[in-house]
Amino acid sequence: MNMNTLIIGGRLTRDPESRQSPSGTTICRFSIANNRKQKDEDITSFLDCTAFGKTAETIQNYMKRGSRILVRGVLEQQHWEKDGEKRSKYTCIVDSFSFVDYAKDDEEEAPAKKAEKKPAKKEEKEDNYDDIPF
Repeated sequence: MNMNTLIIGGRLTRDPESRQSPSGTTICRFSIANNRKQKDEDITSFLDCTAFGKTAETIQNYMKRGSRILVRGVLEQQHWEKDGEKRSKYTCIVDSFSFVDYAKDDEEEAPAKKAEKKPAKKEEKEDNYDDIPF
């Protein structure tokens, strides 16, 4: 069985760069910095990403350096030769993505933050074990 699915979140390290393929498809390239903690040390990993079509156009139009993003895609290893030396790197081919940052217009907030402010309703429900057939 072969499986190749990648989900990673982080911040864009530079503004997305787009171009058009000869067939007219938009191709957008960007890089994500992903931070994690290991013991008491912060470790940052960098991953190049490539998106195509409408996904590429949306990323190009709405994302910029420092924007937080969550991407889902497949990992692809690219090979090339430079100055007689073989090289390779891994790239994420983006299938879909989610915006993590929200624009704040006036008092408007992210939906998740609005939900945090609402007090949780306590459900007072009695368990009636008399209905159990055994």
